[in-house]
Amino acid sequence: MPSGRSPQWPGRPARKSRDDFTGESLQRCYPHAGGADRIAPHFSPAQRERGLPLSSAFVLRPVHPDDIAAITAIYRDAVLTGTATYELVPPGEGEMQRRFDELATRRYPRLVADDGKGTVLGYAYAGGYRPRPAYNWLVEDSIYLAPEARGKGVGTALLGRLIEECERLGFRQMLAVIGDSANAGSIGVHRKAGFRMIGTMPATGLKFGRWIDTVLMQRPLGEGAHSIPDKARYPGDFAAPEPGR
Repeated sequence: MPSGRSPQWPGRPARKSRDDFTGESLQRCYPHAGGADRIAPHFSPAQRERGLPLSSAFVLRPVHPDDIAAITAIYRDAVLTGTATYELVPPGEGEMQRRFDELATRRYPRLVADDGKGTVLGYAYAGGYRPRPAYNWLVEDSIYLAPEARGKGVGTALLGRLIEECERLGFRQMLAVIGDSANAGSIGVHRKAGFRMIGTMPATGLKFGRWIDTVLMQRPLGEGAHSIPDKARYPGDFAAPEPGR
């Protein structure tokens, strides 16, 4: 990644500083996001029970280009130490910037959780499942957390907000492709969010010298399969082509 401030993504407003990221600026990035209440601090049930101070909460907000370094570090740890991703070599900041630029261009939701002081605790995004246009209304979610943020409700909050954003945009189904059938944390977070198990692909990943199963979970968004969406209102970057075109 070039030194200095990263260029703004297409369609994104300029941002003065991380401290200026108020409900008003969130409203500009997500016009239907609902203002300041959408970035209120989140506490896990355990935090509420223990009465932890505000500094123990976290804030959900859209990804900004200056988050890429932290996102790259979080993903690097996931690649090197875990089986949630099947990548073997961690991508650098330039490649992660390119990936998030592509998501931004296609208008998919991209979120981070931070500690309220600018430290990114985790991130989540939705992306296309496959490029064939019949899949246009299906999104695949991805969530990655810093090691110190795991087990504190951050993943649950990120997934819940990601579902809300995808429903608001008009997507109809969300798929979770989870690396490793022993990944109880991710499976549990998705089950809590309304996903159901739809299958397991055994021995589909080879990492750390062992075969890894791939778990598939799915949940409907909005009206799901109960109606046919208006393809002219497709929320991504292109509409399904007319038959024969």
